[in-house]
Amino acid sequence: MYDIDIRRDIFRRRFVCQSYCNHCTLDNAACRSNRAASLTVLGRLAEAVRDCDEAVWLDPGYSRVHQWLASLHLHTLQLAEQHLNKCLDAMRIGDWKSAMREGDVAIAAGAYSFPQLFTCRAEALLKLHSLVDAGAGLSNIPKFE
Repeated sequence: MYDIDIRRDIFRRRFVCQSYCNHCTLDNAACRSNRAASLTVLGRLAEAVRDCDEAVWLDPGYSRVHQWLASLHLHTLQLAEQHLNKCLDAMRIGDWKSAMREGDVAIAAGAYSFPQLFTCRAEALLKLHSLVDAGAGLSNIPKFE
């Protein structure tokens, strides 16, 4: 645990330095990639994906950024799958508040394209007698063509 705390502190300091210096090097894909790596370690995946996207836009031939972006998307999907499984487990045992919480966490983690999460959340709201919120939740299910 001690090593992990030291590592996070190092990456936190690195991110702060990169943020201060980044105003001068906004057009540098390598700086964006390094900043995304720091954000990932700090658990700020959405910002890391945004920085990787900007780095790809700046230099489409920079293969390291493509690799980093793919690993970020994979990590996001794995987190979403874990929370989806926890949500389904909570539903099986009838713990509707936990099902709601896990569904919300999964959606916040980037799993907003999984219709199962929205239906899980809507069912939990129905069981908790929150009919208006359940209806609104069902209307927010993403539609794919």
